[in-house]
Amino acid sequence: MDDNHSGYELNYKKRWISIILQNAIKEHPIVVLTGARQVGKSTLLQNESPFKSWNYQSLDDFDILEQAEQNPEALWAGEKRIVLDEVQKSVKLLSAVKIAVDTYCKDCRFVLSGSANLLLMKKVSESLAGRAVYFNLLPLTMGEINSKPPNNILKYLFQKKINNITDNKNMLQNQDIDYLISQIKR
Repeated sequence: MDDNHSGYELNYKKRWISIILQNAIKEHPIVVLTGARQVGKSTLLQNESPFKSWNYQSLDDFDILEQAEQNPEALWAGEKRIVLDEVQKSVKLLSAVKIAVDTYCKDCRFVLSGSANLLLMKKVSESLAGRAVYFNLLPLTMGEINSKPPNNILKYLFQKKINNITDNKNMLQNQDIDYLISQIKR
């Protein structure tokens, strides 16, 4: 290994998407972080505030996976902030998260992480539509590797997009946009 990899044995490399995830979780009960294998989804969620202090459960653990299939609500019993990693391994878990957000745990916040094919699973898209916002984590950029801030052009584009959305009173609600995106990606 070298210091271009993020992980516990090395210095964590801050990801540019982190601030976007932090802001999204304030507005949405569910944030879904997808991406190819080994791009750093788990590393980001275990090292980035506020997620690093949340209840973290990985379905890579066979006991956790069995719990997700048998009694998924027990994975977040008594918790309001939950990170569920490798969620593509249990469709039942996603239905339980939907029910939790819709009924008894309305102030809960979930971050669901999994492989890039998560959105292609028909049942996933349908159960979380309108409740979740989706992000795709790409491999580390050279700027992230060198601990540089995002390029000004990216900052400008993000700000311009945000201003256009907030300035236009006739825009669809975020939930409507999220629903449309989930249906298009499916």
